[in-house]
Amino acid sequence: MENIVARVTDGFSLPPAIDFAPIGVGPEAFGGGECAPVFFIASLTPIPSNPGPGQSVRAIARLSPVTQDCIVELSVQGTDGYNDRQLIPTNKNGEAALFIPGGAEDVQDVVTARVCVLVNPNATPPSPDQQCMTVAGGLPGRLIEMIVQYVF
Repeated sequence: MENIVARVTDGFSLPPAIDFAPIGVGPEAFGGGECAPVFFIASLTPIPSNPGPGQSVRAIARLSPVTQDCIVELSVQGTDGYNDRQLIPTNKNGEAALFIPGGAEDVQDVVTARVCVLVNPNATPPSPDQQCMTVAGGLPGRLIEMIVQYVF
C-alpha cells in the first residue's frame, strides 16, 4: 500500500459573475422559425416497405435533429394517376406522415418529402434550384428534399 500526499488550500472562491447572458437550449435557441434547427431529412419510410396490391401505405418523414411543428410537404405521384400533396407539421418525434391508399399490382408511387429551412442572413445564399420561402414567415430558405419509390 502506498500513501498519496495531496495539498489543499482553503482560499478557493468562485469568480464574480459579470454581465452574463443566458444560453438558449433546444429548438428555441435557433430562432427564426419552426424549421430553423433542421439539418436534413433523416428518413422517408413507406410502411409497409413492400406493399402488396391494394395495401395502403403510410409514408413517414423523420427530421434531424428531431424538430416539432416543422411543416413538411409530403406528396405522392402514382403511375395510376393518383396524386396527393399535403403540408403536415411534425410531431414531438420529428415525424410527419402521409396516408396513401393501396394501388393495383405493378403501380409505382413516388413519394417526396420537402422542408424549407430558414437561411442565416450571413450565409451564402442557396443556388436558385434550392431556394424556397419558409411557410411560417415567408422568408428565404433552403429546400431540403428526399424521394422514395415503391411498387405495389
